[in-house]
Amino acid sequence: MKKVSALIVTILIFVMYRPRIVHAFTFEPSDVLPGDVLFSPVGKRESKYVGHIGIVTTDKKVLHSIPAGLMKDEPDAYKRKFRKVAHYRPYEEGTGIRSAAFAEDLYHRHPEALYRIHAPLNGPCDIQYCTKIVWQSYYAAGINLGALSEKARAVHPLRLLDDTSLYPLKRRSNR
Repeated sequence: MKKVSALIVTILIFVMYRPRIVHAFTFEPSDVLPGDVLFSPVGKRESKYVGHIGIVTTDKKVLHSIPAGLMKDEPDAYKRKFRKVAHYRPYEEGTGIRSAAFAEDLYHRHPEALYRIHAPLNGPCDIQYCTKIVWQSYYAAGINLGALSEKARAVHPLRLLDDTSLYPLKRRSNR
C-alpha cells in the first residue's frame, strides 16, 4: 500500500508542478566536455514520462541512472536513445572537470546502485536516480544546481537547469 501511495504522490507532484517547456536542441556528440549536462524532456526507453538527465564524465562518456544501475554511454549512443537532447555546459571549466571527476568516481564505486526516485539528494551514493547523479556531482564541485535542499526527493531533472551555473549550447539538429 505504501508503494501505491508513493506512486500516486509522485504522479501528483509532477502533474501539479509541471516544469516549463524546454526547446531542446540536439547536441553534437563530438562537442562534449567533462561536466556537460545532457537533458531530454521525454525518452524512448529509460524515461518515458518525466525526462532524463546525464553528465559527461572525464572519459567523455555520458553517465546516467537506469533501473539496472548506473550506465555509461558513448555520446552517439546516448543521443540515439532520445528524440531531442539539450546540451548544457558550466560557465566555469574547473567546475565541469571537478563534477565529472566525482561522477566518474561514483560510477566506479557504485556501478550497480539501486534506482529509487524518492532517494534524498544527499542520501547514500549506492541509491541513485538520474537527477541525483548530476546534482551530487555538481554539489561535490561546490555548486548546488537549482538551489535545492539536500533533503529534496523525486526532483525533476529540469529543475537543475534553472540555474546560473549552466548555459545551453544551442545547435540545431540536422535530422
